Amino acid sequence: ANTVLMKGIKKFASGNSGVLAVTNQNELFWISNSSDRITKIAEDVFSAAVGDGANYYINNSGALFVRGKAHRGQYGDGRLISTDQFVQTAKNVRQISAHTGHALLLKKNGHVFGTGGNIFGPVGKHGLGDKAVRWSIIVSDIRAIATGASHSLAIRQDNSLLVWGREYGVEPVIIMNNVAAVAAGTQNTVALKIDGSLWQWGRGQKPRQLLSNK
Repeated sequence: ANTVLMKGIKKFASGNSGVLAVTNQNELFWISNSSDRITKIAEDVFSAAVGDGANYYINNSGALFVRGKAHRGQYGDGRLISTDQFVQTAKNVRQISAHTGHALLLKKNGHVFGTGGNIFGPVGKHGLGDKAVRWSIIVSDIRAIATGASHSLAIRQDNSLLVWGREYGVEPVIIMNNVAAVAAGTQNTVALKIDGSLWQWGRGQKPRQLLSNK
């Protein structure tokens, strides 16, 4: 049976360790997978992301805060030692996306930056083969981002979808046009096109249509 953990939630992010939930009052709560314990984290929160041991949130002013593992450069400020409290590591941020030991952020000016584990290039050319420990620019003119375990994606202002990382290389390449939204997982990607059609593909494969709006 389904269990209601919280009500009044407008945004949430989940991962293996738990869920970060943003309420209608812009309060951020952490729900641990190990205990279902609900803990208030912060106020004045815009959005959040759950990574592999490192969690992130953006406040309504665009400041990015990080807490958790830092050994792969997840904080983006050069540190490799974790903190018990959330610390600010970037500003003017619109979106944050995180996965296995790395993260991407989208700034309000359309620039995308990455940091963290980079064996296969999900955060671009910086630290390729190991890790990037500081936020480094990857691509510009972007309106939305997503990242999986070893590949990343970005939707440009012209609605074309860029991809880079494992199976693709470190330089972003166009894989699809007329994209409205995108999400990525360990190996798979799902994209919603402007015409309402839904597409899915495995890492390194060609997109295939799943659903149509017709």
